[in-house]
Amino acid sequence: MKGKFLAYLLAGVAGGITIAVLNFIPIVNYCCFLWGLLGGAIAAAVLWTTGRGKFEVGALQGLMAGVAAGAVAFVIYAIVGILFTILTGSLSFIQAFAIEKAGAIYSLFTGVVAGGITLIAVMMVYAVWMTVITVFSAVGGAATALLMDAMAGKK
Repeated sequence: MKGKFLAYLLAGVAGGITIAVLNFIPIVNYCCFLWGLLGGAIAAAVLWTTGRGKFEVGALQGLMAGVAAGAVAFVIYAIVGILFTILTGSLSFIQAFAIEKAGAIYSLFTGVVAGGITLIAVMMVYAVWMTVITVFSAVGGAATALLMDAMAGKK
């Protein structure tokens, strides 16, 4: 059981890092959700190589590896998104002190409220976006596992 968990963890991390890194590259990001499929495929391939012979690796296991990759990508992307939102919010916080005292208090208050709402809105967008990515990643993982099963069956 421990070996199976570690295999899924390794597959999820490999696929998730692939999804997150490819998403941050602007040219690749224009390829819509193809990098989600690729991340799921990488997760399934890693699971296939680490788990083959130890436990059954089929379409369902590839699908679960793709979901794990999507979850890891979500965590990475959420952390980067939260840090970026906090960083940009803190810049407007610093700018508020450059205004007159009365204006600074008003700007500080509206900046904090807007920053909180912005953070919530950003996280909601990330959640929807990562749900779609996780679905594509799961499809990529299941398709790759089926393909690898078919290729192994021909040998």
